Amino acid sequence: MEAPNLEQIPEVIEIQLPHGSVKLFPGTEAIDKKDAKGNIIKNSKGYPDKDYIKSLKAKGRINISGGTKNYGFLQFSYLDIKTIINEYQENEEVKQLVDYYADIENIENLKLLKNGGMSKTQILENAKVMNLNEDLVKEIVFGEGL
Repeated sequence: MEAPNLEQIPEVIEIQLPHGSVKLFPGTEAIDKKDAKGNIIKNSKGYPDKDYIKSLKAKGRINISGGTKNYGFLQFSYLDIKTIINEYQENEEVKQLVDYYADIENIENLKLLKNGGMSKTQILENAKVMNLNEDLVKEIVFGEGL
């Protein structure tokens, strides 16, 4: 798995469907806002105000809106699903973003196994079976720098 170029990742990729839309957002990290002197800016409640920047280490998200009917869940037509699949297969930008952040979610799940007591060796073996980037697993799960 090759990481996408962070600078080239758009803030959002939107796929228009016949009955709705799908929006793919990259992962983001919160950083403290600072003034010109480098002091942290506080919000009205006294907490540090945050800026959100694109990240290759945080999970992205997908928002789905529309659908054929609204029953408190999303219901899409087969044409909508086919449109999503075609976009994934034919749009390299969408494919790269989906594949990368799906791997990040898998790595986050491995982090839960670490917190549950699984050994580093076992986690790295699982990562290998899942075809995950070992360096990225080490960085996110174990905090080891690249």
